Amino acid sequence: MALTVQKLKHPATPKGIAAKVVPMLSVYYVALTHDALAAQVGAIWQDELEGYPLWAVHNATRWWVSRNNPYKHRSPVPGDISSRCDVEMGLVIAAETKIRIFDRDGPGEFEPERSVVPEDELVSRRAHSEKVLREVFPKRFDSKR
Repeated sequence: MALTVQKLKHPATPKGIAAKVVPMLSVYYVALTHDALAAQVGAIWQDELEGYPLWAVHNATRWWVSRNNPYKHRSPVPGDISSRCDVEMGLVIAAETKIRIFDRDGPGEFEPERSVVPEDELVSRRAHSEKVLREVFPKRFDSKR
């Protein structure tokens, strides 16, 4: 599992980030056709998204232009996409934390789940359920058969 988490956290290359961000930005910015300007904008995005895996950048940019994003009509800034990358990475970070705890503490003791309802209340619930069932399905609970 730790190997899978490490693979999922592998950072994207600058070229990979550009391949995901440029198509999204082209929806909002037509002026990025000038090479020098595009390079400067790209450097800002690279700095912000550095360290995120390519799949997280991909999912974040796809989410930004999707119907699920309430802000899809405004143009994104790098912080918008990195914030969404954090959301996309949530399960990976949770798995990494669980692995770290397991490595530190071991598997721990297994305790079966205990009912949070007191036993006397369970008995009264069962009695009530039987009473309702007898009223709804009297033939099934007829003891004369």
